[in-house]
Amino acid sequence: MSDSLRGFTGLQKRLTELVTALERGDVDPRALEGVLYSVRIEFERLQSNAFGLHARTPGENQSHEGAAREVQRLVAVALQLAAKRRDEVAFELDRTREAKQRLGFYRDASTGDSCDIAG
Repeated sequence: MSDSLRGFTGLQKRLTELVTALERGDVDPRALEGVLYSVRIEFERLQSNAFGLHARTPGENQSHEGAAREVQRLVAVALQLAAKRRDEVAFELDRTREAKQRLGFYRDASTGDSCDIAG
């Protein structure tokens, strides 16, 4: 197995773990941007190495292309799950904020000050 194919396999493993964590709700979707940025940089490096000047057999090229497609698919899944999770978190925050406002209490997000709007 070539270094680039091993690298693609490593990215697939990282992304699979990330997708699993997103599905369980164990990852803050806001942290995903940094993770995917590092994945993108690594992916581009691996792709450059895999499909650059190196002479490969058709079978090796097919393996690299398949691995690259799988990494791209996993990134798309991770982005979809993160967007869904972000929407769920925003919905919960809105519900909590609305409940506090109905009770006459809220916290100023800019200062963190508690405010009693009922009295």
